[in-house]
Amino acid sequence: MNGKTLTLIVVMIVIISSIGLVLGKDTIMGFFDGDTELTDDRNVTVRFDGSFSRIASMGEPFTQILGELDALDQVVLVDKYGITLNTTYPQIDGILDVNQSINGDRNLIAESIILAAPDIVITYYWPSMSNAMANIAFIEDTLNIPVLAYSPSSYDDVMTLVNSIGIITGKVDNATAIYSQMGHVKQVIQDFVSTLNESDYKHVYFELATYGLKTVNYGSVSHNLIVMAGGINVAADSSISTSSYPTDQEDLVDFNQTYGIDMVIVEERSTREDSYFQTPLPGVPIHHFPYGLNSYNTNLMDGLIWMAETLYPDAEFDF
Repeated sequence: MNGKTLTLIVVMIVIISSIGLVLGKDTIMGFFDGDTELTDDRNVTVRFDGSFSRIASMGEPFTQILGELDALDQVVLVDKYGITLNTTYPQIDGILDVNQSINGDRNLIAESIILAAPDIVITYYWPSMSNAMANIAFIEDTLNIPVLAYSPSSYDDVMTLVNSIGIITGKVDNATAIYSQMGHVKQVIQDFVSTLNESDYKHVYFELATYGLKTVNYGSVSHNLIVMAGGINVAADSSISTSSYPTDQEDLVDFNQTYGIDMVIVEERSTREDSYFQTPLPGVPIHHFPYGLNSYNTNLMDGLIWMAETLYPDAEFDF
């Protein structure tokens, strides 16, 4: 970005801020007086009429869901992770790419947003990322663009996100169809799990592919899938400290003897198909979890189906 561009951005920001001070945010945005309202994970409510035709999607899960809803023609800006979806949604090539995440450089984000002129921004809400939170406040308070920020961490969160994005885009019918399908899969598995005794639950050790033998703990979406499918994530037991997690094959053998493992599930990655496990645990099968099915988007439905059918291969699920 050259000096002239930066100067232009600064001037435009000052003009936008001045107008906001004179007219007030409610007047300049025009989205806060409508009959429809959505409240995000910050407990911030955006009120509007109709739908948004110029959306900035600052997060891969949001862009993925926008694609599933057939709403990419309403997207004018994606963050740097949007380009990873080009294979599935090649039309993203025609959308301005900010080449930053919401936690990135504010000047670059401001430049891209001003050029793209979105009427709403959908992004992550991660309170621990101070720069991201400051950038969200900047978009709302200085650029006067409404923001919906979400922190999806479970299957139910993604269902809620599908519903919200359907409302934002006006693709309510598409969203309802996906929401209903996800709800049906969830109910079928819940009905099966309700027939199990606690002693029937499968004890699962889930290996995160990017960290070797590091496992998933309570609060992760992979843990959520295991529990929903009728499994016990052995490393999420509150009595197990993180210092007890296995760091090599010998540790894993000891871990198995202490806590009991029915199966090991290895998260596949596009860059590595094999497991870090060099020697299978005696009598413990290893299964490979397909890449991307534990992402915060509609792929979770396939992830949940895979998990249930892997944990209980003899069960008959009427999906």
